[in-house]
Amino acid sequence: MDRRKLLTWCLSGGMVGFGGCSGLLPDREEETSTQFDPFPFTEIEGTGSLDAVLTIDEANVDSFGRAVAAVDQTVLVGAPKASSSNGSHSGAVYAFQNTNEGWDQTAKLVAPQGGLDEGYGGRISESEETLLIRDSSNVTVPIAALDRAETGWQHTATISSSTHTGPLALADATAVLGVTESHSIGIVYERQDDEWEQQETISVDGRTGDNRSIRAVATDGETAVFGNIPKGGRVETGNAYICERSEDGWRHQSTISSDAEDDNFGAPVTIHDGTILVGDPANGTVYCFSKQNGDWNHDQRYSVT
Repeated sequence: MDRRKLLTWCLSGGMVGFGGCSGLLPDREEETSTQFDPFPFTEIEGTGSLDAVLTIDEANVDSFGRAVAAVDQTVLVGAPKASSSNGSHSGAVYAFQNTNEGWDQTAKLVAPQGGLDEGYGGRISESEETLLIRDSSNVTVPIAALDRAETGWQHTATISSSTHTGPLALADATAVLGVTESHSIGIVYERQDDEWEQQETISVDGRTGDNRSIRAVATDGETAVFGNIPKGGRVETGNAYICERSEDGWRHQSTISSDAEDDNFGAPVTIHDGTILVGDPANGTVYCFSKQNGDWNHDQRYSVT
């Protein structure tokens, strides 16, 4: 896997593209010419053209692309200001299927009755045949869980957190929600049949949350990464917490940061196949970390020039 191509995909979409990277990475051992191309929308070098552009036949959906995700041969694009049967600006997620003729829109997913009043599709996370969808706020809102069936995507459960949460990440039967308050940084939910049950809260000793908030989360089911960014969008030094699952539960293992004086390190994060990528959009840089002898070490750094 060429990490420079990954960098191109991630930075081309900013926070949105980076947040969707985890579901777009091919397995290194099973990568074949027929597998889903993780870079369908980047510019083809030397041609000045794009592989593909996804569009919808609806007017004034200026929020289309606020969040992206991918499941197998399907790309999902969030549009939290789209109108639907739930009302104006209620939000939607559009599904596109990769066929021999190109990318065709196959579904428009909207909030279930009694769900979000607006902003549905502001955040999306995916794993295998399951989706989590919510709005883009940092408050207590329901999160819709959907599963792919023969008849299409079906709403199967709702996660109702008891506290304010922000970003979300999904891996198999584990969902991790970023928490926006005090020393807590995340809440872990596990799927049991069709129900999602809260298991535990992940905390970091000494963190108050007064000046920084959790803006990005990624997980592979055994490791979770939390981007810890200065509040208010200020360009200051950020960091990322790495937590790992053990027999005793999830525990904070280490804190990583960049070598820049002013950055937004941690605004986007992703993890795949033992590699953690942390973006610093303020400096146009992505840092690569891998685990060696039990410690997460800075491997490489990529910048767009």
